[in-house]
Amino acid sequence: MFIFVLESCSLTQTEDNPWWRLDLGYVTAIRELYLAAPRNGTELKDFEIRIGNSTENEGNDNDKCGDKHSVRPGDIKTISCNITGQYINIRVPESGKALSLCEVVPYGMGELINKT
Repeated sequence: MFIFVLESCSLTQTEDNPWWRLDLGYVTAIRELYLAAPRNGTELKDFEIRIGNSTENEGNDNDKCGDKHSVRPGDIKTISCNITGQYINIRVPESGKALSLCEVVPYGMGELINKT
């Protein structure tokens, strides 16, 4: 069971295609992500997750984990990915939106993958 007690949240400004990125520091396999939405915010709605090794185009050309996802206020969602990469990008591909996340935890990360 995943429980977060100290709520440390991130909030973008209202903008077109708001995004947030996690740099893991190395290439690894990511089996799933746990995401928490703010308790007193609006629904984290219609966001996409991209995982890969590129930061070009803000990482939006990396492999997509599923389709669009949503998390209700105060809820935690487990999202299965099974994608390899160094960067995890989360974005809302819409105009005039803000993105607010409280926890993003990658799980099932494998060993360092050497690219030779």
